[in-house]
Order: sequence, then structure tokens, then C-alpha cells
Amino acid sequence: MSPSLADLRSRLDWVIDALIPADPKGIMPSARDISVADRLLPVALKQRDDMAPAFLEAIASLPEHCPQDPLAAIQ
Repeated sequence: MSPSLADLRSRLDWVIDALIPADPKGIMPSARDISVADRLLPVALKQRDDMAPAFLEAIASLPEHCPQDPLAAIQ
């Protein structure tokens, strides 16, 4: 059984901010600032339920807390 989004919350927070960070000038918010994990990700995973288990397993394989080089960890 795949972990749930709630189980992976600490990982999701740093992953989404690594992939979509806030604009340094403060014009564009980060993914976490616009609640991607709460509002958009559940909808996307529901629409692509065939991909949801693999996505959740991939996130579960990442460190719980943000590593020094988050993009390298994701790669």
C-alpha cells in the first residue's frame, strides 16, 4: 500500500519548494505558498490515479527533511 499525502507532508513541502521556489523579488510565490500540496496535488493524483502509487513511492524514497542540495536528491 502506498503512503498517503499526509504521511509524506514533510517531504512534499521541501520537494515542491525546490521545484517551484518563490521569486527572489517576491513577485511570484513558491509552490508551498499557494498550497500546491493541499489543493492542486490531490486533484492531479485523482485525475491520474494510475500514476499516483508510483509518485507517492518516489516521494517516500526521499529524505524526510530538506537535504543541502534538494534538486540533487530529487534527481
